[in-house]
Amino acid sequence: MSQEHEEEHSTQTQIGKPRQLNSPRFNPDEDGKRRATLMKRVYQVRTKGERVQVSFDAKGQPIGKGGDVLQSWIGVLAREHIPIWISNFRSADLAQRKERVWTEIVTSFTVGESYKKQALKSCADSAKNFSYNLYQAFVRDHIDEEAVWQRPSKVVHNYPTISQDEWESFITYRRSSEFKRLSEQGSEIRKKLKYGSLGGRDGYRKRDQAHDDFSEQQTQGSFESVGTEDILTKALGNPEHRGRIRGQSKFVKRSQYFNVAGSYHENPEVLDMKLKLAALERTVQELCAKHGINRETMAEEQTGPTVDQHNSFKASCTLNEKGAEASDPKTMPNASKECHLFLPDLINGGDVLVATGRAYMECVPTDTIHGIPLGEENVRVTITVPKLKGALLPIPTHDATSIEEAVGGFVAWSKKLVIVQTSLSQASKCPSYAPDREAEGSKRTKKRAGRKKIRSQPEVQQQPAQEEMPSFDFNDILIDLKALAYYAQSSMRDGTQIICHQQQFVIGDDMPIYIGFEDVYHFITFKEIIVNSIMVYIRYLADCCARAGMDQRFEFISPVIVSPVQRVADHFAYVRERANYILQVIRNAPQGKLFLMPYNSGQHWVLAVIDPWEDLVLYFNPLGNEPGDDFKDLITTALNDWKVSVGRGVRQRRNCQTLIDTARFPIQEGYVECGYFVLAFMREITLTIDGIAALQTKDFYTDDYMSLVRQEWARFVEKFIQY
Repeated sequence: MSQEHEEEHSTQTQIGKPRQLNSPRFNPDEDGKRRATLMKRVYQVRTKGERVQVSFDAKGQPIGKGGDVLQSWIGVLAREHIPIWISNFRSADLAQRKERVWTEIVTSFTVGESYKKQALKSCADSAKNFSYNLYQAFVRDHIDEEAVWQRPSKVVHNYPTISQDEWESFITYRRSSEFKRLSEQGSEIRKKLKYGSLGGRDGYRKRDQAHDDFSEQQTQGSFESVGTEDILTKALGNPEHRGRIRGQSKFVKRSQYFNVAGSYHENPEVLDMKLKLAALERTVQELCAKHGINRETMAEEQTGPTVDQHNSFKASCTLNEKGAEASDPKTMPNASKECHLFLPDLINGGDVLVATGRAYMECVPTDTIHGIPLGEENVRVTITVPKLKGALLPIPTHDATSIEEAVGGFVAWSKKLVIVQTSLSQASKCPSYAPDREAEGSKRTKKRAGRKKIRSQPEVQQQPAQEEMPSFDFNDILIDLKALAYYAQSSMRDGTQIICHQQQFVIGDDMPIYIGFEDVYHFITFKEIIVNSIMVYIRYLADCCARAGMDQRFEFISPVIVSPVQRVADHFAYVRERANYILQVIRNAPQGKLFLMPYNSGQHWVLAVIDPWEDLVLYFNPLGNEPGDDFKDLITTALNDWKVSVGRGVRQRRNCQTLIDTARFPIQEGYVECGYFVLAFMREITLTIDGIAALQTKDFYTDDYMSLVRQEWARFVEKFIQY
């Protein structure tokens, strides 16, 4: 079949079980090649009473992951419901079959009646391609042999829906004079193609030059595009085909691209967006009327900072008539301060760092962003470095809805979610979770009281006064930890931090690690630890491996980059972004090298040990649970990309299970030990002779062993103290 034969059991990497070299591949034929698409995922969705969501672009073409699944599903339906001997899809004999195909589509996907004609066209193409591929593979070279009347074993095995009678009808048509006439006619048409090959001496070079010449003429006003007679048509020297548009999707018609009538029906998503913008505009008008704000007068008088330094027109502020001076010098760019921008995490609570930029804290409530009043609770910011590109803006503009789209422009941001330069010394440099701001004793706080959340970012407000901060009980502290505790108690309660330089011991993440008082207090008192503490211990283990000559055996992957920190608009793009980082780390890995990857799903630390050449991932979860969907998507995407980059075949999908039984490595008993267990796992794998095998002999970690890990962490941090 054609492109519709996308493999349902998409290439995924086995997580957990050791590779079985002699086990059969999933859904292969006898030559080891893939068979027909089964699309079990569609049936699984239907059994739940749901449908696959499909998005469409402005021209009505299905896009995104749902669109890909839809196209593959249409190919499956064409193979199952359209006979291979059919030569004309317009035949009245196919009326019931086409209705059956459409019923299957609307039962499984969120598509409207307007898509029916296009879907049936796609089904016709898929059926035609399937018949053509069968002819090329099994019939063409044996058309005059008697054995061709019997179904080949591969057809019987891979396509059981094709009966012997249908196969004989297929052979009869392919042997007919009508088919031979059409085949010869197609060959003659192919020979007459004017530009059948690009391999000549000039190729399309002359036509490229003609395209540039016409473009210059259009700029000078001596050439004007009229309908289908545009620059591309003139440069190529042949008119636009009646049934398609160059460079556009398969089913885009001329009526959708040229001379578009005013009655053209817009894409439902575009129309829905316009309705939302209209509703937002009405809300703004009501607010302006409520507060007595004249928007027209404000638009004439209000001026914003110049944006020449950004070279961007996205999400920029309104300039005055001259476009040079701002009415209020306080809002000029030189009055801005560097800041970190946060968004609330609606799933796990707390806040998450999504970008860095500059904030204009002295704006007044009547200032506007694209004509919308800034308000008393918001501040004007410009985004310079996105941390979560797919995260949605808290207050979107007409030009930008995500962090990535707003880079270089101006947007409104809640003051409570902005940390300016004066308080950056208290902020962690790692994008992870911040503590909740919920009032103590609230229902949500009490619900989480039994299991605390892993934290990294401090609260947006200033650090509490010294008398409100916790103090050490030195009677309960281990001797080897007291030196660091004394220093933290005496010198770090005012906001002083210890800076640990990474020296790029993890690829792609060479930012320094900032250790504050709370980090030290939590670690010494055996409370939940954040990503900074994990990164410090990784630095310690990396130094130990380098001194022992084991740096070619082990390498570390930054948990800051691979751990999910917020639900984003496009989950798969977010997975791809993090998987690209893993691919960068393991790209040139020699055989036998292991990659240790701490991973935080939001409230729990786990460890993954990756062996790319063995196509193996060991999953260590201190609670003994199975890996989540985000973890599996991340690992399979990264390792499949790696196998493609090194020229290895991608293995078929299998059930993802852990390699080591949950009873065969130490299991935590409380709620806050997961981070310490991950440190212990990494230590045992890298610094002991038995390595991973040593974990299989233990059911728990003793207090002495966990104390050893904490002592090593404390002594290493002490080296970076500047007295």
